[in-house]
Amino acid sequence: MKTFKRICIEDWTTSDAVGNSFTVVRGKEYTTTSEREDGTVTVFSSDWVVAPVSIFAGAVHRKATDRPTVPDVLPLVREIYKSHAAGCCLHILTDDGNVADDHAEFCLKTAREEGHLVCQRAAEMLVAMTRTQRLRVYREHS
Repeated sequence: MKTFKRICIEDWTTSDAVGNSFTVVRGKEYTTTSEREDGTVTVFSSDWVVAPVSIFAGAVHRKATDRPTVPDVLPLVREIYKSHAAGCCLHILTDDGNVADDHAEFCLKTAREEGHLVCQRAAEMLVAMTRTQRLRVYREHS
């Protein structure tokens, strides 16, 4: 079974028939299955819970040699802009258009220092991208 690391972009709670509840928290990383045809994934924690894939972004399951795509990173960048109008840790790239390798690495360093998980995941993807891909992210994120 393939598993994916995903960042939750929306708080979500479900309950079972006995009244036990399970909450997925915005900004936290979860391990899930691949997406099913019905738009759900299984979230692995102390319990296995089926949740809509739409509450997640930034699915990561790749070989080290594969590059993320622009559509992979855009949902994370857009999520960052929901709460940080200037792009938070990514602002030098996503707001100012500085798309060189060292700019992406600076964004990643800043995100790690600040402890911003969503920024860190997006920056990790941006570092793995080509300059041309990062330029597309800059142009297409809004």
